[in-house]
Amino acid sequence: MFGDPRRLPRPLAEIGATLPCGATSELLGTAWRGVPPDTGAVVGLVVAVLVGVLVGVVGAVRLFRWDR
Repeated sequence: MFGDPRRLPRPLAEIGATLPCGATSELLGTAWRGVPPDTGAVVGLVVAVLVGVLVGVVGAVRLFRWDR
């Protein structure tokens, strides 16, 4: 993240920790310290990956044509 999330209001800090950039930063930090990860960060990254895969698959299905 681009700053200390503790300086943000609590709701914004929680949203920032769930977004992909903040979740990645938090998960890397917890892995470095050797503590269990926060569930919100894991869920945030899983949702981001699933949305990315879904967008890619839908785009491929719409744009790819066998007959060309």
